[in-house]
Amino acid sequence: MDTQLHNMWILAILSIVASVLFSAWAIWYAIRASHRANLQVYVLSSGDSMHATATDPQEILPVEARDHLRNFHHLFFDLSPDEKGIKASIDRSLYLADASAKVLYDNLLESGFINGLISGNITQSVTLDSIWVDTRADPYEFRCIGVQTLIRQTSLTTRSMMTHGFLRRTGVKRSDNNPHGFIIERLEVEQNKEIKTVSR
Repeated sequence: MDTQLHNMWILAILSIVASVLFSAWAIWYAIRASHRANLQVYVLSSGDSMHATATDPQEILPVEARDHLRNFHHLFFDLSPDEKGIKASIDRSLYLADASAKVLYDNLLESGFINGLISGNITQSVTLDSIWVDTRADPYEFRCIGVQTLIRQTSLTTRSMMTHGFLRRTGVKRSDNNPHGFIIERLEVEQNKEIKTVSR
């Protein structure tokens, strides 16, 4: 009799432990499945359903930061000899940076560089070779290294260029003017040195 009672107690305890383990596994699996389902988004485009996957913002932070810097350098430094075109491009770039970019532009205006581009029919472009961003702490320090090209009617000048500064999240919604939601702060051109000039 005691043996049967003892066996029943063991069976009851094992059943309770198995039920608790199974319940814990079922809850964990349901939470995991729910989390995976929340990462999946379906977008309707022209009547077709397309699958999209949400990602953690921290995972794409370096990509977005580099793209923001690339956009800014393109808008700020790629200039054609057209006064309205230069103004439009610079105005768009100033949405991506603080007053340090405006100071840099004002210095280029005062030195006669911008007027020289227009009067000399000079096209300027910048190609970034490397973009380094430290995403460990906000504001994020960055350094961009690239090549600046000045195309004149009779010559082509190549210059090495290095910019440095910090990226700060704006804390507001993204917009068409600032799609990544960053602001460049304390922008400096650390180096702008001529490499070579060749005849065209």
